[in-house]
Amino acid sequence: MMNEWCERIRKIEASYDKKADKEWAQTEQLKNDLRRHRDASRGLTPQLFDRILSWKLRGQRARTEEHRRNVEKQMLNDITACAFKLTHANRECLAAARLKLLSSLPGVGYGVASSMMALVFPEQYGVIDSRVWKVIFDEDRTSFTVPQYLRYMNAVWACAERLRWEPQKVDYFTWIAYESQQRTAAVATKRRR
Repeated sequence: MMNEWCERIRKIEASYDKKADKEWAQTEQLKNDLRRHRDASRGLTPQLFDRILSWKLRGQRARTEEHRRNVEKQMLNDITACAFKLTHANRECLAAARLKLLSSLPGVGYGVASSMMALVFPEQYGVIDSRVWKVIFDEDRTSFTVPQYLRYMNAVWACAERLRWEPQKVDYFTWIAYESQQRTAAVATKRRR
């Protein structure tokens, strides 16, 4: 199953028109802005945090916005700076620690925490999401645990190594594969009517 998924996203990427995709451009710009910020060894600013939230949550921001009002500037800076500076020889331990630390921010679950990780460290992480989970594992899931995030990342890391891509790119094209699958299913449903 994993080899099929990995090959499928490789084919999607090979024929994908990135120049026509505003989402791709926005993602690349945000990664570049965060890379420059990370290189200065700082935590996130409220403005960068807001951009990550908009990127990940899109129209769903209102669901947890009330909780995130409790994220003060200093707290945001301190927690994200700590998470970004962490090191560990074992990548699973490091991923789990960063995920837990970032999700300790009010209103930040594992989806948003993993988004911060994937955008700040695209060479190391992907974003956990029910859609990418469905493509990789063919399972429906609406919430995640740390062990599930590590299961997901082990699959992403294996595919990234095979394709010689960043894990965030594997994640992105897995999301594109899901969207493509949904469009195909919608067309098939219309034809049956």
